[in-house]
Amino acid sequence: MKPYRQTRAEQETTIRWNEDDKVVHVWSASPVTWRKMARLGLPPVRGSVIDGHEAGRFYRVPLSRFRWGLKSETRAESGRQRAAQGPPAFQKHPVAGASGSSGARPAT
Repeated sequence: MKPYRQTRAEQETTIRWNEDDKVVHVWSASPVTWRKMARLGLPPVRGSVIDGHEAGRFYRVPLSRFRWGLKSETRAESGRQRAAQGPPAFQKHPVAGASGSSGARPAT
């Protein structure tokens, strides 16, 4: 029997908290999120296993360490417009002393 492999669509992360708890509960099936949590020093409190392979990890994050936000629609749109325009044009800047002279200094 072939080992179970998650598709990218199955590698999701769920974040849950309520106003009474001072803890944010995170469950993730994403190895990217697992590495991020490890870098932040947050060990999993337990894991889930399918056919002997790790399928997900549960974390508890202190509310004081958790933050989230959304980009405003206007900022996100302006970023998309800049990306669609491509990189800025290359501009040549004049080189000091390049006004027709060889750049050699006169002897003193």
